[in-house]
Amino acid sequence: MKYADEYIGRILCALLGRSISQQAGSPATAGNILFIKFWGMGSIILTAPAVQKVRQKFPQAKLHYLTFETNREVLEVLGIADNIITIKLSNPFKFNIDTLKLIKKLRQVNFDIVYDFEFFTYYSALINRFIKPKFSTGFDNRKNKRSRLFTHTVGFNDHIHTQNNFLDLVSGSNIPSLHLGEQAQPEPETKSVLANKPYIVINPNASKMAYERRLPAAYFVKLIDELNAAGKYKLVLTGSHEEINYVSAIYQKLKSKEHVLDLAGKLNVNELFSL
Repeated sequence: MKYADEYIGRILCALLGRSISQQAGSPATAGNILFIKFWGMGSIILTAPAVQKVRQKFPQAKLHYLTFETNREVLEVLGIADNIITIKLSNPFKFNIDTLKLIKKLRQVNFDIVYDFEFFTYYSALINRFIKPKFSTGFDNRKNKRSRLFTHTVGFNDHIHTQNNFLDLVSGSNIPSLHLGEQAQPEPETKSVLANKPYIVINPNASKMAYERRLPAAYFVKLIDELNAAGKYKLVLTGSHEEINYVSAIYQKLKSKEHVLDLAGKLNVNELFSL
């Protein structure tokens, strides 16, 4: 999908982006607002202050959030959207059919504003273009032409925190505090396992869309061995169900496992948030 987004997305952007005219400012009122963020559970969490900022500006609007089905539970715990819309990652043929169905469904909502939180992908920008909102804003990263697909763009700043970039996208200035729902409290099982000793959480993984960002497993083995030898902390390894084997391979290569917990695939989102 990464390569399809890069090459097919670039062509579609060139064909569809020319008729979009840049607009200044933002609407004074809005009934339906859509946020788009597909990749990166951590990044989705960092969008929460920006979504809350929009909620403050448009308290009467219904907030929709579009993401992959695998991220649904994260958004449910965050509790920042009134409606969570998802699409499943599947084989290319089915995914394309599901995308067309999704676009048809989204067009029926008649969105007033769309905020695309993705940094580089054409896929999210093209969905925005096809559903034809009255106002849309996305990042202009100066590395591709996706900015053509929005009515308004904000430059992505590599020198500030990602959360601040999201706030810039929605024209926020002050960072509101992030309030998780009541259900996102430490689970009893997690409390008992990690009681009475400081701990460090290590996630040695990366998104399957960007495995090139993942450091070699040997680096994590060395890091964990050195931290474990100091004897000051418990060490917790995390990962999704799909990453169980990769994390287990790192765990098995450790010199000592006495203070190391391999919880990859064993935590739900509530428990992961509690860490």
